[in-house]
Amino acid sequence: MEKSIFITGANRGIGLEFTRQFLMTGAIIYASCRTPERATALQGLQQQYPNSLHIIALDMLDREAIHNVSTLVPQPIDILILNAGISGQSGVKIGNLDIENLQHVFATNSFAPLCLADALLERVAKSKEKLIIAISSRMGSIGDNNSGGRYAYRGSKAALNALMFSLSIDIQADGIKVLILHPGSVQTDMGGVQALITAETSVNGMRKIIDNAATYASGSFLSYTGELIPW
Repeated sequence: MEKSIFITGANRGIGLEFTRQFLMTGAIIYASCRTPERATALQGLQQQYPNSLHIIALDMLDREAIHNVSTLVPQPIDILILNAGISGQSGVKIGNLDIENLQHVFATNSFAPLCLADALLERVAKSKEKLIIAISSRMGSIGDNNSGGRYAYRGSKAALNALMFSLSIDIQADGIKVLILHPGSVQTDMGGVQALITAETSVNGMRKIIDNAATYASGSFLSYTGELIPW
């Protein structure tokens, strides 16, 4: 039976590449983004895979939409990939902090993924794979922070890590595993052209981890290469 995978932020970058690669394996994909009518690349994939790709309009900050999202997925979800995120304002330093920017980035990168996981937990629990993947960042590592700055992004990813680790403990009895992944420095709209690797390379690495999820402890924080990252 085909795997069923739910991917957030599927309209571009890493989310789009996850969608593309998993479609090639024969998986059934529920790909969410805020404005599907603008997601031309995702729509192109749907034309190629009309029976396998289901596009869902989902604003991660819309509480009602999150609460009702499970009604749009009529089957168990083997793998839930919490990918959607933002970087926030650039150039923010001590002396010009913007509290609204901090709140917006935390709401998007930290709280929304947890709320979506909660909303879809029953669907994941009924699946065979029972796997939740949270796309974080090495910048969320406190132990690996040697350059400071990026307060909203670093803080939101550190919060995401803490929330996902707690989730991994709370749902362990249901047989659900949570893995927190750093995708690398990726050439996307967020990472920029100066980033070190392509989305294809990043997703290839993360898919290897997903395929071998049984070998990792739930709650692990891993690079796309499989390296454990300090908290």
